[in-house]
Amino acid sequence: MPDLDSLRELTGEFRPPPFVDLVAVATKRRRRSAVAASAAAAAVVVAVGGLAVTRGDSGRIPEPAPSPTPTQTPIPTPVPTAGPVPRGPSDVTSVRVTGRCQCVLEVAGETVPGNWTLEMSRGDVWVASRNEDDLSATLWWGKGTAVRAMDAICCTGGIVISPDARWITWTRDVDGQRVMEVVDTATGKARWNRDDDDYDPELDQLLGTPVLTNDGVVAFVRCTEPLPDSAGSTDRCDAARVEVWAPEVGVTETFSAEVTGHQPLLESTGVHNGLLVRPDTSGPVLYLHVSERGDVEVVAHLPQATVMVSADEQYALAGRCRSSNQCDFAVHALDGGGRRPLRVPASAAGWIHEGWGHFVAETDDLVIVQSNPDIVSLPPVLARCSLAQARCVRIEE
Repeated sequence: MPDLDSLRELTGEFRPPPFVDLVAVATKRRRRSAVAASAAAAAVVVAVGGLAVTRGDSGRIPEPAPSPTPTQTPIPTPVPTAGPVPRGPSDVTSVRVTGRCQCVLEVAGETVPGNWTLEMSRGDVWVASRNEDDLSATLWWGKGTAVRAMDAICCTGGIVISPDARWITWTRDVDGQRVMEVVDTATGKARWNRDDDDYDPELDQLLGTPVLTNDGVVAFVRCTEPLPDSAGSTDRCDAARVEVWAPEVGVTETFSAEVTGHQPLLESTGVHNGLLVRPDTSGPVLYLHVSERGDVEVVAHLPQATVMVSADEQYALAGRCRSSNQCDFAVHALDGGGRRPLRVPASAAGWIHEGWGHFVAETDDLVIVQSNPDIVSLPPVLARCSLAQARCVRIEE
């Protein structure tokens, strides 16, 4: 078990902000629906912890907002989970692949007819490839055992299910153009859409998977400076932008950011509208809230190696795996109360290896290690961790 000193190189120093930093010192940039005419507007660009935020407002030029007066934001005192860490099944997903062939798709114990390869799931909503008799595969999504075809989907990397499984978003080809859609999973119909012609499946997937909140707000990354290699292929990116699209009100916020090697610029974590954004290669990771109207709030500055924030927003988890059987993670209290190494049984250190699974906020201080769907020999949920207790246990099914 690594000591705290050995984790400093991995996790860096945690710096809780003295007050909640509102990203309110820029003008608003709004993209209205196609029926609304957009007038030219001046935009102010402000650097916030290395993150350049551009906002403009259609039809008028607002005055820059005054700097907020520093105030101490009370943070509830973390209360450790009482008793043992629960070992029962998780509600994060009720979908799994079973059978001798590992191709039988089950949702809450009911079988979906066909031969399947699971791509992703949340609650009872799923995306999977159906393996046809001619050895081809077609992409489908479903809610429970109800199955729907996915027509002209650009690629699986652009598909995301919201934490409450109410929404699903993707980019698909429509009449020669790429369009991003947000679909209501209850009706199966697209609720909102927008042009997405600058989506590059190869580059943009390397920069981070899109994030979809329970409000239907989509955050995604687009490469702005492709970096060709000696052969002329553009498999690297030198600069990018993060966009936050709030379709209910027709607002898009744009953030410019440096590309940080192999670490994703954007990740979903914490509460349903919580995002981790890595704006530069050396500064802190920003934990953000995105409102249903597209307003962005910086909640905390976290270590570079942060991988998630708990649902109660009391703790952050930072670290990485050195090998398939050595993963060093530390739990940070967001009130500045120090950090502790995450205790994982030695026989199960591989649970959180990068190639096996990923952390997902569950409830309160609990997080689960959800297995990657392409490793079909693993159960859908590998472990549950209490960040308050800084320990993990196996899930018993």
